[in-house]
Amino acid sequence: MEIKTKEYSLTPFESFRILYYDSIKKILLALVILTIIGLIVNYKLLVIFIGIMPILIMIKCWRFVNSRENACYLKKRRIDINNKKLSVYRDDGELMEVLLTNIVKVLKRKQYYLIYIAKDSFLYLPISAFNSSKDINEFELLLKQINNAK
Repeated sequence: MEIKTKEYSLTPFESFRILYYDSIKKILLALVILTIIGLIVNYKLLVIFIGIMPILIMIKCWRFVNSRENACYLKKRRIDINNKKLSVYRDDGELMEVLLTNIVKVLKRKQYYLIYIAKDSFLYLPISAFNSSKDINEFELLLKQINNAK
């Protein structure tokens, strides 16, 4: 089986949205607990800090997306997928290969997949990059095989 995606790129807005959502999700429980504690003990400074925290995370994500050091995340790319690995080809000639056994997890959203290759490192793969629904089905079947093997 060989799946080749169309060339695609991640826009700054999409990148920001994914990073912000992921960051907020990671600290949401802590924010809720701290808010309850702050309200119970009437500690206004803690409640103010909790209100500012999402804004600070937003600034951090915006800076990450717009920094020159992270411009490689926004470059055009395509992915070739076979039974053993993902090969990511960027338009600047860079090649990254990831063994399927090294995939930590895959999150499927409405319009894209996030393929985690480490706890905080993922590959973005839009569903629109697949050439056909057959390719999408084969990819999902491959993901199920990976999950069953773990």
